[in-house]
Amino acid sequence: MAIYLTIKDEEIEGKGSFKAVYHADEHYSIKDEKGNKQAEGIAVIYEGILRKDPVALVHLWDCLLAGKNKRPNKATIEDALAEASNEGEDFEPLFQDGVQILEGSGFFKEKVTEMWNQMEQAKEFMKDEDKAMVDMQYKQLNEARKGLNRQKK
Repeated sequence: MAIYLTIKDEEIEGKGSFKAVYHADEHYSIKDEKGNKQAEGIAVIYEGILRKDPVALVHLWDCLLAGKNKRPNKATIEDALAEASNEGEDFEPLFQDGVQILEGSGFFKEKVTEMWNQMEQAKEFMKDEDKAMVDMQYKQLNEARKGLNRQKK
């Protein structure tokens, strides 16, 4: 499974790989003050995509292109995403591609599934008021996911 982005007049393939997963964990995971990982990089990026955060698209492509011989820098990726989104007017297809690769690639889908499972399990150990907040976030993310999983027009 792959998605594509035009960078400097060249169509570049982005796909899951060991390097992409490693890069995501190395650069985009959330760590506590002691350096212990609190959230995996892929989960952080996936949640950003679901929340339609354009920065998450940059992070996703930064990971997808890890290991490329002539790897573009983030500024070049940002420019390509701006152009692909009609200068920020229509990010929807890019977010749809992000969900597609993160939920469909064997390198990522287990981590994405694990994120959903952890959200469900976390509610079991929370106080009622915290459960309500997590449940609301879960529902919002799931609705966003459903919206982005609709077929492209």
